Amino acid sequence: LSVTLRGLSHTWGDDINVLLVGPGGQKVTLMSDCGTGPINNATLTFSNGAAASLPATGSLVSGTFKPTDYAPADTYPAPAPAGPYGTNLSVYYGQPATGTWSLYVVDDGPGDSGSIASGWLLNLTTTNAPTPLPPTISDLTNLTIAFNTSTGPLPFTISDPDTAASNLVLSASSSNPTLVP
Repeated sequence: LSVTLRGLSHTWGDDINVLLVGPGGQKVTLMSDCGTGPINNATLTFSNGAAASLPATGSLVSGTFKPTDYAPADTYPAPAPAGPYGTNLSVYYGQPATGTWSLYVVDDGPGDSGSIASGWLLNLTTTNAPTPLPPTISDLTNLTIAFNTSTGPLPFTISDPDTAASNLVLSASSSNPTLVP
């Protein structure tokens, strides 16, 4: 998972707070209180695999960064959800990707302005659930039965790696109900 802000410009980077909310309500601050000075048409990508966080001071330039949140703690006005907010994109791993994703951007300082001129991009890599494996039944040994005799129980094992043993159901049928009722 990565999130990209394209064409980010602002007169004072420290004022920008960006919150990503996933379909399950997971909340991650992508950036808050980062950088000082103006930002000019930067493309910022946020990924847990990035080598560095955004700087606390200095200019913000295009690149890939870890989600970064410097003090003080921030709140977002409604309709953004209340905190706490994390800074690790792994809260989305293993969760359904379908649904509404929301990006909340707040300028928490007076007298400055900015824009995300080319929008934002959410890059998801999903995996399909593994194909369920079929249940298995152990082999029955070849057996010769004398006329009018019984073998007694024939042991075999049923298993299914995708289903708990308590949920397995065995049913049987015979094409010759005279032989096997």
